[in-house]
Amino acid sequence: MQRNHDLNKPVSIIAITTLVVFFLYGLLITIFPLLPFWIDEWMLIDNIKFKSSAQLWGKLEHTQQFPRVYLEIIKSFSATCDYSYTSLRFPSFLVHSLGIVLLYRLSGRIFKRDYLPRFLWVMIYISFNTSIHYFVQVKQYTMEMALSLVAIWQLLELVKMESQRPKRSTIALLCLGFACCTFFSYTYPIVLAPVYVIVILRMIKFKQRTFITLLPLAIGAVSILIFYQLDVKQVLADPGMQDFWRDLLMKTFDLETFFTNSYAMFCNLGAGDLFGNIFGVLGITAFLYSNYVTVKCFFSARSEMKLLVCYSCILLWVVLVLFIAGKLPLGTFRLNSFAVPAIALMIINMLLQLRSSKGWKPVAAGILATLFLAAAGTVYTTIGELATAEHAKKLRVYNTCDRALLEARQNKLPILVTPGVAYPFDDRWPGDWILKTHPRYKVYEPLQVYPIPRADSAMRYISFIHNPKGLAIVLDGDSFKTIHF
Repeated sequence: MQRNHDLNKPVSIIAITTLVVFFLYGLLITIFPLLPFWIDEWMLIDNIKFKSSAQLWGKLEHTQQFPRVYLEIIKSFSATCDYSYTSLRFPSFLVHSLGIVLLYRLSGRIFKRDYLPRFLWVMIYISFNTSIHYFVQVKQYTMEMALSLVAIWQLLELVKMESQRPKRSTIALLCLGFACCTFFSYTYPIVLAPVYVIVILRMIKFKQRTFITLLPLAIGAVSILIFYQLDVKQVLADPGMQDFWRDLLMKTFDLETFFTNSYAMFCNLGAGDLFGNIFGVLGITAFLYSNYVTVKCFFSARSEMKLLVCYSCILLWVVLVLFIAGKLPLGTFRLNSFAVPAIALMIINMLLQLRSSKGWKPVAAGILATLFLAAAGTVYTTIGELATAEHAKKLRVYNTCDRALLEARQNKLPILVTPGVAYPFDDRWPGDWILKTHPRYKVYEPLQVYPIPRADSAMRYISFIHNPKGLAIVLDGDSFKTIHF
């Protein structure tokens, strides 16, 4: 044990430094326009800017789905700020930052002073592809990751009530969480399902059917039913969404698809082929081991870690059942990010059991340390993508659009825009509606925007333009010019 604590200082220095860098990175790209929006965001921003609050509860354009209450909050906040760059980025940044704070506190509660597994859990979470790439994006995935941690906290507090009387503030927070969280995430009901299974079965086993425990569970059940009627039904009935994810949905059972996509879910915890496969093998092995732990310790789990292993195992079975039933895509970073904390806990628990064995201790400790360093390194290498040539061009395109829109507004000129503004998706999307998602385009002061295939074909479209000045702006990716007609 002494040797484990000898690692605490260097591990904590690396982890805390990485967390600070990660937070500052998010804050920087939230305040300053250093991270241009991309296709996933353009599609959602188009809905946010040009649909009324009431219309957001109906069908969204561009095959989009988003928890409507959360979407309404983003619209209200960004509309107040005139859909500025920072206002569109801030909600996701705030949610992910708060999620990491909760993660940090939970890690201390679960692992105590054993810093290597504690901060490995933290590093796996923040280095996950969805965490880094969607940190400040106008999407719901950081909320789903954060609420997966909320569900873990809710489980720990509910089980804690078996032996300790809770504070009133804790009861209030539990009731509030069960009542509200459902409306902010499509996957929160999934991560909550094992909580109901564990708490209710333990209540039956130990005959502790207390009102204080049942109240938040009842509130959560009612909230889920309301959420299903208001929101989830639209997602399940959306043929466009079903078609988009058809390669990751199992409509008819196929053994090869089951194992391939299940393996991919575990692989996604690691960056690159090497660590992806390492996490894939570790994940499957840990899942099998966790089934053994769950069967053996379900009612006798004394430590919170064993309780969370049971929770994680049940969650993975819920996910697999939903996948087999054709209700949940499996094997993609974005849609399976809610399972990251659970899978990571199973892997870490297995390695800790190996570390406690004399013969396996060096191997397990080495794997823990290697995964920790790899996860921390992923954070820095991903941040380094801001220095690539591709990112530099995205930024040039974004800034060029900003200048072109400013000039068009000031001089009341129409804009002919090529697909170049959709870089690097300029081979698939027209530029007109994408340009309108730019913060510089004002909803209250609409401009004439016309899509054209190429800049050199601008004169062919002059007949569509109505401008007494005989001037128009031709915008082609990272360049624009004013033409006379």
